[in-house]
Order: sequence, then C-alpha cells, then structure tokens
Amino acid sequence: MRARIAVLVWVSILSPGGCRGEPADRVDGGPTADGGADAGDPAACLEPDRECPADRPLPGAPCEGELSCEYLDPNGADTWTYTCLGGGWDAQVECTLDGGCPTPPLAESCRPAFEGTLEGATVAIGPADSGAFRPFEAGEMVDLVWGPQGAPMFTFRVQVGGADAPACVRVESTLASEGMTSPMARSDVVLHCGQSLGIFLIVPFAGIDCEERVFEMDVAVSVQGVGTASARVRFMGGGGCFG
Repeated sequence: MRARIAVLVWVSILSPGGCRGEPADRVDGGPTADGGADAGDPAACLEPDRECPADRPLPGAPCEGELSCEYLDPNGADTWTYTCLGGGWDAQVECTLDGGCPTPPLAESCRPAFEGTLEGATVAIGPADSGAFRPFEAGEMVDLVWGPQGAPMFTFRVQVGGADAPACVRVESTLASEGMTSPMARSDVVLHCGQSLGIFLIVPFAGIDCEERVFEMDVAVSVQGVGTASARVRFMGGGGCFG
C-alpha cells in the first residue's frame, strides 16, 4: 500500500537527519544538544539539495530538480520515497507491515533550552505531516492520534522565523475545548533550521473518546524567549470508544 504518511501509532523515533545546519547531538540519541544557534552557517539552511542526500532530508527542506530518493525506514521493512515538489522535499512511504504505516520522525529532546531573548522572531504552529511546514488554517479539521492505551493525542510542529533560531527551545503548550483547559505541557525540543519535528500533546477532555461529533479546540503555544502562537482547530470525536 502506498500512501501519503498518516500518523497511526505513537512510536518515538529519532530524526534521520535533515536540513543542513541542524544540531548534531540530542538527548536520547547521543550527547546533548547545546542551546545556542543552529550549528554551522544558518545560510546553509536555505541551500537546496540538488542530488539525493545520504540520509532522509527534513520534510519541506529546500531542493531543486526532478529528484526522487528512496530510504529504508528504521523498522527495516518499509521504504520512504522523498520527491522534490515545488522546491521542497515531500515524503511518502511504502507500507508493508500489518498495523499501518510508520510515523514521520518525532521531535527530539535536548538541553539546555535557549534562555535569552530572540528579537524580531516569529512563532507559528502547523500540522506535523510529511510536507513543507505551513501554519494551521482557521478551523482546520485535524486527526487525533489514538495511542495504544486509548489516550487521544494531537500533533503539531513549531516554526521559528524572522531570526536565526536557537538549536534547542522550551515549548509550553495548552489545549482548551468547551470550557476545559489542559494542564500545561512543557518540553525542550530540537529545531532544525527553525522547525521542530512532530510534537505530541495528550487531549484530556471527557467525552471525546465516544462522542462521534465535531469538537473545536484552541491550541496555545509559547516558545521561551521567542514568542507565542495559537490556532483553533476541529476534530471528530469517537475514535477511542471500544465499549
């Protein structure tokens, strides 16, 4: 089965490598990333790939030409095809395992997080899919991820623009729906040329597991020392009712 990637299970894997200029070391995958600016020349983040990189590129990273590159997923069974579309890398996966397609790379932990103030920077949040980053549209319909133990989760990506982004930032997030607000979630995540990979938030609101109707949810995200972003999205409940 060949399909544009959809998140079906909660599996935490490390990034395969992406935009040039990203930090090389991370928590859970090696030594700790420092909290300074992106390693290397930040201008390198704008330099497009003109041939297939040795490792899977970051989805949406710049590229040129009619490139189509295949990479084996870390599960050793599925194959990713990265195609240069509209000047950015787009990823699809060849699914062979029972239980659905593998997930895109998820955000990596890091420390210490940036503690200064980044003047002139902007923050945006958008879908954690395999294409180029884009902000959420107002009222956009999103799919929740139903974890293996039944917990519904919302996924998103963060983009820091307008300035040379730190390599490691603290992201604080809350969700609100129908008068209920989630506890603040806090995580220190790696930015690749100003963009995170997918970040999971548990959606704790009562009723969404069994009520098959559309819910509205407000997402509020703060990147420490950088700025804030928010979005209103919608999702269909009922995906986790097994009784």
